[in-house]
Amino acid sequence: MAPAAGQCPTAERVRPLQLRPAQSPAPTSAAELPPQSTGTSTAAGPAHTTQRPEHREPSSPLHQALRSLGLLRSQRTRSAPRAASPRPPATTQPADPRPRLPTPTSPRLRPSATEQRAASAPRSRTWQQQLPQAPPTRPAPPAAKPRAAPRQQPASSESETSDDETNDRFGVTPATNRRRKRLAEDILKDRKKHQPITARELREWASNYNVGTRHSYLTTVISELNRRQVKMLGDVKGVVREAKIALTAHRPQQAPALTSSLVRETTAEVSDPELHAVIVLMWKTASRLTSISQLQTEDVKEVPSLPNVVSMTFRRGKTIITTGPYTLWAEVDQPTIAFIRRRKAQQEQHLVLRTAEQLYRPLRAAFPGYHVRSFRRGALQELAMTGATLADLRIISRHMTDASLYRYLNFGEESYAERDKVLQLTHRL
Repeated sequence: MAPAAGQCPTAERVRPLQLRPAQSPAPTSAAELPPQSTGTSTAAGPAHTTQRPEHREPSSPLHQALRSLGLLRSQRTRSAPRAASPRPPATTQPADPRPRLPTPTSPRLRPSATEQRAASAPRSRTWQQQLPQAPPTRPAPPAAKPRAAPRQQPASSESETSDDETNDRFGVTPATNRRRKRLAEDILKDRKKHQPITARELREWASNYNVGTRHSYLTTVISELNRRQVKMLGDVKGVVREAKIALTAHRPQQAPALTSSLVRETTAEVSDPELHAVIVLMWKTASRLTSISQLQTEDVKEVPSLPNVVSMTFRRGKTIITTGPYTLWAEVDQPTIAFIRRRKAQQEQHLVLRTAEQLYRPLRAAFPGYHVRSFRRGALQELAMTGATLADLRIISRHMTDASLYRYLNFGEESYAERDKVLQLTHRL
């Protein structure tokens, strides 16, 4: 394309100009040098600091275009030097091996790619860390606790594995322990040690006993088998339920009940003071022999306001398993009061010296034809004949339900209070 008329042929190819700041010629003599500050005052006046003239960048359109394209570097304006200020004492800091990034006051604000990679790289280890390290050792396992020695079993075959004294605390006598062991050995004979027992075998074993004792023996032997951790298979609860239904429909042969006249006649003839006191306390409180034989001397006290009346706090025996400790009062005769006072004077722990097993034979000899259960049964029936209600009787007997009390009253035949109430209600029928 030809150039227009009057235009220079080289006007199309104009190179961008790079302007440089004007430089003044170097001074040739000392007179032409600018005065310098010495920092000290003179006779003419205090020292002063000279300022260099501020440089102004050109602002033409061409310079602005070149500066925007990065072809022209802008000159920073140097400000006047500031007065020196006191600096804090320098502190020594450990040298940082990592590359130092440019600070905002440096000309180049953005770090290069090499510096970024060096900054993100992991920190090199020191010469102490580069030494070969020993492999980590595992902590020693905790020392095992010494195994406790197995409990020694009693050598006597007549005693149970559990302590007879502990069982006697809850009304379980050594005779009961021997019966429990005998029943368990009877069903476990000719069997392997860990061989399970089926419900059918329990039913066949219980059929060897009468209906009156079948349910009691079943519950006793099942508890003993559970204690020995013998596995039982089948419907064991069904076998116990069948025995209980048969017991409910059965009329058991219960011990005959004693009467007040027979007790008074016999106690008058007994010469043993301890046996005399046991008979009176059993009859007056309708208590079991095991409960009386485990009374402690400090639990039996005389009531000062009432003559010949003693209070007895029962803390041991079969009854407290369900009811807890309880207190009963009784009006006794003079020989019984004298026996209690003598035992307290001797500071004996137990009120009765002999145990329940040792008192069985003297009691049977004093009341021929009767049993130890005849005292509790006869006392409750005598009170029922006087018109005492079931609630009144349970205060003395400490039965939890009326069904348990009914067995002592011949299933309600001896409850005169209920008889009179029923007759009163049905009188107008």
